[in-house]
Amino acid sequence: MKKLNFWPGLLLFIALIGLAIFFNQKKKKAKHQTELTLKQVDKIELAQDNIHRVVLVNDDGVWLVNGIVPVRRPELDKMFDIIIRIRKKERVNEHILFDIRQELMNSPEVKIWSQGKIVKSFFIGPPVSDSSGNYYMPSDDMLAYVVTVPGFRGNLQNVFVPDLNYWRDSHVLAGILNKVKYVSFHEPGMSQKKDVLDPDLKKDLAAIQTTRYIDEAGLIDSLHWAFKHGKYLFRIEFYDKEKIPQSTLACFKRGNRFLLLFEDFGTNAVVVVLSRHDIDLLKRVKN
Repeated sequence: MKKLNFWPGLLLFIALIGLAIFFNQKKKKAKHQTELTLKQVDKIELAQDNIHRVVLVNDDGVWLVNGIVPVRRPELDKMFDIIIRIRKKERVNEHILFDIRQELMNSPEVKIWSQGKIVKSFFIGPPVSDSSGNYYMPSDDMLAYVVTVPGFRGNLQNVFVPDLNYWRDSHVLAGILNKVKYVSFHEPGMSQKKDVLDPDLKKDLAAIQTTRYIDEAGLIDSLHWAFKHGKYLFRIEFYDKEKIPQSTLACFKRGNRFLLLFEDFGTNAVVVVLSRHDIDLLKRVKN
């Protein structure tokens, strides 16, 4: 009887197993190397209905809402962790796909930018009927899915909120002060030269909190007019170490309220309500 030589077959089997393990590890390594981190993100846009829009901007490691006031960092970290861990559970059935797509088009859209390009973009819809996940659709795809996040319970739409006040931290100046080295103080008819901001005073200014942000376009326009005509209590301009202007604020009194018009040197502006104590703290810049 002829003996069978099983060694070549065994060696081939072992070689195939080795190749499978090698390519699987290589795939995992590539995925790990290309997985996006929050440090690599330039900005995150949240928008809905062409009305509600928020842009969270990474300004040299400091995250700002619309490039001006600080982001509530715990909510940002939570949202980004969910973006990384979101998983497709199943595809939406063809017979309901049209209706679900229409609903998703009216839901919050999320865009993540890195190195000047959109690297991820999707719509996050309402929960499915049994609350086992949310509807989801990539912005460049015609298909919709049900998605889940391991360990997360709740409605994912409550994480991706296109609302300014949801994202704004109450510490108004904490974001921009990280880059500030010089300040100048101005009153109507009087200006002060740029001077180094005292480190202790900087800490005190960073601790200032507002009880309310106001985005009313009419009020912002009114305060801009008053500022242009010198009808303000004082203004402060902030500069970085190269003495490049970063932002400015102007203080006004309306009735029994102190209002601060806070803006960068671009197009972003917001009005914040401050206490008398905080106004006196800001005036210490003059000294």
